[in-house]
Amino acid sequence: MNHKTIIIDNNKQNSTRLEQLMRQQMPQLQIIGNVQSPNEGLELLQNHKAQLLFVNIADLTGEQFMQLKVLQQRSFSIIFVTPTFMEENFNLLPDRLFKINHQTKIQLRIGKTIKWILLKNIIRFQANSNYTKVYLTNREEAVLTSKTLKYYVDKLDNDGFIRPHQSHLVNRLVTL
Repeated sequence: MNHKTIIIDNNKQNSTRLEQLMRQQMPQLQIIGNVQSPNEGLELLQNHKAQLLFVNIADLTGEQFMQLKVLQQRSFSIIFVTPTFMEENFNLLPDRLFKINHQTKIQLRIGKTIKWILLKNIIRFQANSNYTKVYLTNREEAVLTSKTLKYYVDKLDNDGFIRPHQSHLVNRLVTL
């Protein structure tokens, strides 16, 4: 069975490499689009019944995250990637693609209140000096915390989150 797949990455070299890796190691994926603009990718997603979307995390704005959430009704999975992630972790994807189901919670201060957030609702953590920005599926803007990224790396389950770059900790699979 072929799974219709869309790649969104503004770096043509990275997206071409990702497409080559997919064709070599995951022949069950049918690539229906390899685009550089998130808006093009979202349009493709709306016009085709894609089951899988690979997105360079750095390319999306908060508004585009929210658009993905609205489109999630079509039942597709999203994998956020960076070039480093693809090289180091691509072989792990076939086995773990649909396994993530975080029921664990983490405590975050949002505004003046402290809330418990399910890990499955966290898209990524981004280092910001001695602070960390936390991107959530239900918020357009990141939450700024007073903890370092290392604090979250040490606290979180390695099976659920990867560190593709020194300043990012990304949820392997987020369902928006």
